[in-house]
Amino acid sequence: MFRFLSRPLSHAVLPLCSAALAATIGALSLAPVSAQAAIVEYADIGGFRTFQDTSNGRVWADLDNYLDTAGNPLFVNYGAYIAALQSAGFSWSYGGAVYGLLNTLPLAGNFSAYASIMQSEFGANIELIRGITDTGGPWLGQIGNNSSATGWTGQATLSATILNSTANIDRPSAALGGIWAYIDNPQAPPPAAAVPEPTSLALAACGLLAAGVARRRLAARA
Repeated sequence: MFRFLSRPLSHAVLPLCSAALAATIGALSLAPVSAQAAIVEYADIGGFRTFQDTSNGRVWADLDNYLDTAGNPLFVNYGAYIAALQSAGFSWSYGGAVYGLLNTLPLAGNFSAYASIMQSEFGANIELIRGITDTGGPWLGQIGNNSSATGWTGQATLSATILNSTANIDRPSAALGGIWAYIDNPQAPPPAAAVPEPTSLALAACGLLAAGVARRRLAARA
C-alpha cells in the first residue's frame, strides 16, 4: 500500500479521474431527455400576472388580467385595458406572434395545463383561452380556443365595437377574452440556485481524491 502511495501523484489519481469522467459521460448519454415545458409562470410585471415562452424568453401577460378576484371586469373597455398594459411596458401583439406561441402548444388534452398558466388567477374556470390581437387596421384578430377543441383558431372582430364601446356587453369578458400582449426583454427575476453539472461533480471528486492521496503520501513519509 505504501508503495502505491509513493508513486507519482498523477499516476495514482489520473486513472481514477478518467474512470469517474467516463462514468459520468456514459450516464449522461444513457439518461432520457425530459421534455421542457413550453410555457411557465413568470414574475408579475407592472401589476400584471405573466407567463413565459421558454423557447424564446418572451413574456406574455396572463389573459385574465382584466378581471378582479371576484371575476368582475377591471376596465371600462378594451382600449383602457390595452393602455394599461402598454404603460407597464407590454406591446399589444399582432396575430403572427400569437400563432408563433400557440403553434408550439398542441391543444388536445392540454387545455387545463395551459389555462392554469395563461390564466393563473382563474385557470380552467373560464373554459376559454382567448385573446385579442392588433391587426393594424379596423379589424382585430381574436385568437384562442376552448376546452373541447383540438386546435387554435382565429377570427376577425370589428375594432370600433370592441375598443371604444363602454356598454357592458363589450367590456372585457370571458367570451371575448383578454389581450395578447408581450415583453421581449423583461427584468429577469432572481435566478434559481445553480445545480452543479455531473462533470463538475466528477472533477470536484477528483480534486478531493488528489488531496487525500497527497495527505496519505506525506503521512507515509513521516
